[in-house]
Amino acid sequence: MSQSSQDTRPLALLRASGVPPSLLECNDKTVPLRDWEFPRCLRELAYRWLAIADVCSVKAGRLRQDASPGVMGRSRDMVAQLVLATLAAFSARDFYAYDRRHPDSKSQLLEFVRSYVGYFRRWEVRERVNSRTESGILRNKILANLLLTHHHLPSPRMVLFSSDSKWYLPGEPATEISIDRIPNILKTGEFFLKPACGRWGQGVKMFHIDAYDVCVDGVRMPLATFLGDTDQEARHVPMLVEERMVNHASLAALSESCLNTIRVMTVMTQRGDIRLFAAALRFAKGSSIVDSWSNGGLAVSVDVSNGRLGSEVFSKALFPELPREERDIRIPHLVEVPYWGDVVQLCMRAHRVFPGMQSVGWDVAVTPNGPVLTEGNHDWDVVLPQRVCRVGVLRALRESQYIGKPRLGGVST
Repeated sequence: MSQSSQDTRPLALLRASGVPPSLLECNDKTVPLRDWEFPRCLRELAYRWLAIADVCSVKAGRLRQDASPGVMGRSRDMVAQLVLATLAAFSARDFYAYDRRHPDSKSQLLEFVRSYVGYFRRWEVRERVNSRTESGILRNKILANLLLTHHHLPSPRMVLFSSDSKWYLPGEPATEISIDRIPNILKTGEFFLKPACGRWGQGVKMFHIDAYDVCVDGVRMPLATFLGDTDQEARHVPMLVEERMVNHASLAALSESCLNTIRVMTVMTQRGDIRLFAAALRFAKGSSIVDSWSNGGLAVSVDVSNGRLGSEVFSKALFPELPREERDIRIPHLVEVPYWGDVVQLCMRAHRVFPGMQSVGWDVAVTPNGPVLTEGNHDWDVVLPQRVCRVGVLRALRESQYIGKPRLGGVST
């Protein structure tokens, strides 16, 4: 199948199912074009220059101060960081995230460089090889939800969505409604209001509707006021309203304030097979309503072969490190992810809906009735599998026959 046919198939399904044209036009602007048309050698030089500049920056100096109290320790760290930046464009943050402070032999250093991908080179394993059109569909939660629902894959129940200052009921085709009708649709219950192209849980609001008014983040207001404010927001960006889902009982104890999700990494091999290469269970810290690891959440590794949890909890923040009592998993009876076999099959089926995507990071919620696919990420975080799961992305993709044997610090495409 040609790349062009792969790019257009999901988009053609959305057009045929009656998605508002304004939403499809908005989709073209959601994903910045990262596949620079520079030759590979120039790209690699640019990555290394950026990494060396990062190591020499004031921000990197502060990281070294937090990590090493003595001058000798900071100097040793800087020399090691400059070596890694020159070899394979690793940043100062990569150095600490992957715990490179301990001396390595030459063979161990080369194996690390060949197995891990640094921050500045993440485009090489994501944007440069993934379909821009399908990446845009995944980035837009409305389009992704409509497409997954079309293929009968479990996804959050979307009650309403907006596009170009108009509100719609999801369906094939979507039905435009006036804002005056929304009170008849949003009756009692708990819901989430999300920007369609939001990231890291930013802009998400949880609200509860009872017989008289709305409670948003602990503040009560008349339903008419809330709808008016929401309609104003929807004039600027597409929005969607989803019913709130409930955690499986064994996962609810991790964090009762939010829906805990599993980030599952899938890759499409050269033969068209779908494989999992890493997974991590994420949950909120404190009373947050989002579990995003990039927004203060915590994560623990999941063994992709059997769904068993790791023994240590990670935060994306490097310093200060999590206290030992927080790093140790806090739910002793939670040995493995419920419905793990169903989670694996769901992610593999979902990836086949997007044949132009070589790699996707899926967020899966496990409810009392089974797994639900909350969203797919085209720009998945390369740090999560490498730091939490200790899975080198380059090695995993190479073993999945997704890329050839990489050159030193490079990806063979």
